[in-house]
Amino acid sequence: METRRVGILGGGQLGRMVQEAASRLNISLTILDEPMDAPAKQLNSIQPHIQGSFKDPIKIRELAQLVDVITVEIEHVDTQVLKDLEEASAAASTSTTTTTTSSSTCKKVAIHPTPSTIALIQDKYLQKQHLVQHDIPLVQFLDCPDQSTIEQAGQLFDYPFMLKAKTMAYDGRGNYVVRQESDLKEARNHLQPGLPLYAERWADFDRELAVMVVRSITGQVKSYPVVETIHKNSICHLVFAPAQVGRGLNGTLDETFANSIQDQARQVAENAVASLSGAGVFGVE
Repeated sequence: METRRVGILGGGQLGRMVQEAASRLNISLTILDEPMDAPAKQLNSIQPHIQGSFKDPIKIRELAQLVDVITVEIEHVDTQVLKDLEEASAAASTSTTTTTTSSSTCKKVAIHPTPSTIALIQDKYLQKQHLVQHDIPLVQFLDCPDQSTIEQAGQLFDYPFMLKAKTMAYDGRGNYVVRQESDLKEARNHLQPGLPLYAERWADFDRELAVMVVRSITGQVKSYPVVETIHKNSICHLVFAPAQVGRGLNGTLDETFANSIQDQARQVAENAVASLSGAGVFGVE
């Protein structure tokens, strides 16, 4: 039986869940993360894990020498070194000579999702441009490189609207609600200095649905049942599975309506993931 070792950039709670699933499938994992007792490392401490930052190019190259496949449990990684490894692996597959990258021998290693997909996920603005090009429905958004364009967003979208950082925005970080015109001057000060920004029309939503979508190497997509997420202080607090959409206050369920909404959510999520490249499990909210 073919046995390939998988390397994971990041050893947090998601990495731990991957480790649990991998153990049942007899797949060996090597985790790259700084803590020796990172959650994913705790489950299998006898494996040859690496201590270091999953953003460190040197450590990522070290991981590449030990594994056959590299994946991520968090998108905030160095995509440039992953692109370099991807190119070196492609060259190695078409040549019998040794390929070297930055003075270290490079073995053939597959990277999933592809570095280009990870880069898209890192930059929310580029991600939105990509999704629009693939006919995925989104609220309107506007690039905001300076104060004048932030003010333009207020005129275009009215109030309130969302001002967001393009990168390093997650769990409520990097987001600010501009509720009225008087907030415009201070809006940038509420976000991390130096990060590029964009504005987004306010989405007056009733509830948030999430779909986990699996994409294969060949581009096939399959989704898990739709769930509903409840957030507290911008952090996911509760998850209802199945989603409670279509259920009235008295507990009765309108199955036709619920199925219609969930089918729409699942289709949008699958179309979004199908537009990406590489294999992986993606959460679409």
